[in-house]
Amino acid sequence: MTIDDRKVDIDDELNEFECEILTKIQNRRTQFTNYFWKFWTFFGSPYIWIILCGIFIVMKMFHVSYTIFVIFISYFVIVLPLKSLIRRKRPYASCKDVKALDTMLRDFSFPSGHTFLGTISFFSFALIYGNIFWIVLSLILGGFVGFSRIYLGVHYITDVIISYFLAIFFAFLILWLSPTLYLMHELTIKLI
Repeated sequence: MTIDDRKVDIDDELNEFECEILTKIQNRRTQFTNYFWKFWTFFGSPYIWIILCGIFIVMKMFHVSYTIFVIFISYFVIVLPLKSLIRRKRPYASCKDVKALDTMLRDFSFPSGHTFLGTISFFSFALIYGNIFWIVLSLILGGFVGFSRIYLGVHYITDVIISYFLAIFFAFLILWLSPTLYLMHELTIKLI
């Protein structure tokens, strides 16, 4: 048995395990939980953050729109190349009993873009503008976005977990590399 053969076996076992969990989650769907998790998945959509960025520009809250813009760029620089590189099929395409409750997407599963974008957005704003309460709440909300993707049958658990931690890491990195976010925030506070 070669190293590549062992890798395939491990991948198959992990896929099978995740498919079983996704099937169990799917079997517990109700009309209420379907609406609930569809609502939460919306906060990981790129469209909501584009709209919010535009609203904040119109409101002349440039520090907020700048933050959203930097976060959004990180999505294109990190998530999309990883999807093309890893090329993991979506659960509804690989797991025989998993049905997508959301739109059947044509791109790849890993990493979860919604989880990344929702988590990095909530967490970045909490780090910049909040205290420990907002930081903890942002991590919970990012987790909600991530679980919504699992619940809807469009991502594996590992897609979501890795995206969640990537988002947290890159939120810290963005803030470290971009001290102007802090300066813009401080100037805005002084002007108000």
